[in-house]
Amino acid sequence: MFSLVARDVLYMRADDDFAKRFEEEGSRQWSPVMRGREMVRPYWQVPERLFDEPEEFAEWARRAFALTKRLRAEKDKPAGKKKPSTKAKKAKMKTAPKRR
Repeated sequence: MFSLVARDVLYMRADDDFAKRFEEEGSRQWSPVMRGREMVRPYWQVPERLFDEPEEFAEWARRAFALTKRLRAEKDKPAGKKKPSTKAKKAKMKTAPKRR
């Protein structure tokens, strides 16, 4: 999810570098209250002026989408197979063969 709408406000996902651009524009970070606790999320209010600048708006949206896509790829990346330790190898050798 690279963007969301909450209470009629459009937010886009941002990492630390991209968030600086939102801050420069005076945007607020989305921080909903859930179960009585404020939760800070990596989404920032889209600056109003971008609604009148379609090319720049598209640039910001592409950046938010690319960030989300990259984060998803990192999350889905399979963990490298760990080599079994010497202890594990020895324990495996000591086990009796299975009977059929």
